[in-house]
Amino acid sequence: MYAEEDYGTEVYQKITELFKMKFKTHLKGSKIKFEQICSAKDLLTGTELIFVILSDSVIRCKDKKSFVYNFALYLKRKINEVGQQLQEIEEHRYNDRYFDKHAYYHERELLCEEEYRLGKLYSFFKKKHEANNN
Repeated sequence: MYAEEDYGTEVYQKITELFKMKFKTHLKGSKIKFEQICSAKDLLTGTELIFVILSDSVIRCKDKKSFVYNFALYLKRKINEVGQQLQEIEEHRYNDRYFDKHAYYHERELLCEEEYRLGKLYSFFKKKHEANNN
């Protein structure tokens, strides 16, 4: 039996509570991990800001609409990063003197799976964003 992937359950639950949206099934295999969630009050405007801290980024938002938009931007950036990693291993495939095809196929498979999962999550948030704007 496989260990359940840690995506930051407590933070995810708080996001679900605040923004009334569930996307746990889309997180599986995406390698996204929520680390922390904080709020701060802008002392000049009085606006409450929410900071969702991920393992490699911070998303600042004030409501569901801004969270959806900013998280979709983050996902798009992650998809592009995975695409670059795929290009890099392709370059190594053709340019390295010693090429380990088993390692190449394994790494490529993992990156393709991550790209697929991120794409599904991005599609989910893109639809939410479009629904918010209509």
